[in-house]
Amino acid sequence: MRIGIDTAPIVQHRNRGVGALGAHLLRALLHTETRHRFLLFAQDDGAGSLGGFQRYPGTEIVSRPASATSFSPSWIWAALRLHRQVTRERPEIFHAYYQWNLPILRMRMPVVGHIYDLLPMAVRDAYLRQHNSRVSAKIALYSKYLKYALKNVDWTIAISEHSRADLIRTLGFQEERTRVVYPAPAPGMKVPENENEIQSLREKFGLEKGYLLIWADLITEKIWRCSWRPIGGPGIAGCFCPWFWLAVWTVRTGK
Repeated sequence: MRIGIDTAPIVQHRNRGVGALGAHLLRALLHTETRHRFLLFAQDDGAGSLGGFQRYPGTEIVSRPASATSFSPSWIWAALRLHRQVTRERPEIFHAYYQWNLPILRMRMPVVGHIYDLLPMAVRDAYLRQHNSRVSAKIALYSKYLKYALKNVDWTIAISEHSRADLIRTLGFQEERTRVVYPAPAPGMKVPENENEIQSLREKFGLEKGYLLIWADLITEKIWRCSWRPIGGPGIAGCFCPWFWLAVWTVRTGK
């Protein structure tokens, strides 16, 4: 199968989780799925390497226009040019990685969209409390864009059950056309081989049993939803972990 993938977000967001995770996923895909051919629509990363993906066998690179500021004339023009490129290259399926890069026109082949989170809509009040009133209009525009762009998508991949539920609840996307694929650990991460190593790490960082690690934006509702349990309250780790309450206090006070 000839699979088209828009890799621009991987380069554009290479210093964020979206870009780092996308790069790891794409490298693993190119390394293991050698029975397929991959057509990568990649923007120049500034060093002329197009993300370094051209070194993998069975990979074709198409230099796509760089993504501009969302909803700007340049952003729309780049999306239209990408649509023409994909139509011309005719992959059998197209993967639009990241929700900000969903196609704005219907493709001639099936399209899979990758959804990370929909926090501006899911926790809209939190955004409005932390920012000025102009954010409300931006959230409304973002919501309209997603509802429109998702009409051009056949299936979606959500990175969590929360993202999948928000996609269905806030944007009305069909439940049967979305699947959850959890992010995998980075290649450098590993499971400690023995209990002594785990204990050593706990002592090094002063961690007691029952600690809670949250890797997320400092948005109160996001932290709360990470630790809240269906029974109606934070789990045991959340209740007795001072770092959880410190994180919530930090968000609320800005200190």
